[in-house]
Amino acid sequence: MEASQNNDEETQTVEQIDPKVALIEELEAKLLKAEENAEKLEKENAEYSDKIFELEMDKQRLNIKLHHYSQVNKNLEENNDELEKEIRKLKAENEKLSGKLENLETKIERIEEGDFEHVSCDDSIVPAVILI
Repeated sequence: MEASQNNDEETQTVEQIDPKVALIEELEAKLLKAEENAEKLEKENAEYSDKIFELEMDKQRLNIKLHHYSQVNKNLEENNDELEKEIRKLKAENEKLSGKLENLETKIERIEEGDFEHVSCDDSIVPAVILI
């Protein structure tokens, strides 16, 4: 009878797990799961840190390119302004030369017609060494 009573007590002990032990086991399982999650998050954090670093480097490269192209654009605008001034200057010179050309053509026509009286020698158009 004592043996059977011992077996009954052991069975009851196995069946009746101490609530403190159960709580400890549950907390240990949660701790293990939390450690696994922390390790996983640390790996993800390292990956994201690498990606952030790469993106920062890309950002710096793009800022350098932006500065470079801004400077190129500024230089092109300055060159454009200079070229526009030169074009205006050349157009004005072209107008003067066109006027002189018309005057010379008129004088040539008069000379061809034999009208030497109305043809004058203008040193600004015809050099002094050429006699008309």
